[in-house]
Amino acid sequence: MSTERDKIVILIQHWIEHNEGHRTSYLEWRDKLQDQDLPATLAALEKVADLTAQANEALALAVAELGATTGGHSHDHGHTHDHGHTHDHDHSHDHDHSHDHGHSGGHGHEH
Repeated sequence: MSTERDKIVILIQHWIEHNEGHRTSYLEWRDKLQDQDLPATLAALEKVADLTAQANEALALAVAELGATTGGHSHDHGHTHDHGHTHDHDHSHDHDHSHDHGHSGGHGHEH
């Protein structure tokens, strides 16, 4: 039987992975739109990607406090990952600024 602590670790790990998939998508779309005259859109995508990374950093601290890691998890936690959209995209991206958020861009499961 799982404890509440075990359950929140699983949830947080899932949220981190899910957020990272969205973060990657924001950056991919920013890169795709680089040649457009859309400065507010590009800035918004960049900002949301950075905020998502910050959210994941905060969640990673919580997982560390709980004595777990933020690495991928492989188990059945009672639901599917069909959220009405796909994540069939390349997770690599290049952009012209540097920042280290202390985590990898891995996305441990398919939606």
